[in-house]
Amino acid sequence: MKILVDTTYLLPAVGVAVSGVSADVVLRVRERGHRTYASSVSVLEVAAKGGKLVARGTLGRRRLLRGLRAIAADPELEIVPFEREEILAGAIDLRAIHRDFLDCLLLATAAEECDAFLTEDRVLLQVARGEAFRKTVRPARGFVARTAAQMLR
Repeated sequence: MKILVDTTYLLPAVGVAVSGVSADVVLRVRERGHRTYASSVSVLEVAAKGGKLVARGTLGRRRLLRGLRAIAADPELEIVPFEREEILAGAIDLRAIHRDFLDCLLLATAAEECDAFLTEDRVLLQVARGEAFRKTVRPARGFVARTAAQMLR
């Protein structure tokens, strides 16, 4: 299965722990034979979050840069550019049902490229499981949105 991982699951690569989320989710998903994908938007979000923490003095600059390089160089993580027309069009259309455009880009990328979207965000789960989402971006038949706990059962 092709799975788009939400930004949350990339944060451990730069040394940012997320409460309630195991740092090894991406590895465990791969161990189950799934292929992992991330949006270039997620890489930007990791950089932005990391930059904020560096400015606060709670994350080292080198640690952030090393983690971002690791994400970019990971041969088992395909980074999908958000600039593709079909992804942008889907995100623009999704904006009518969800107010965060960056989230819309993630959802449109998942619908266009993958069989599943992995997220801990309850609002995104609700949107991705809704009829309006399916009518708007028409994901592949059988498309699912799950949390890590649901995916790794």
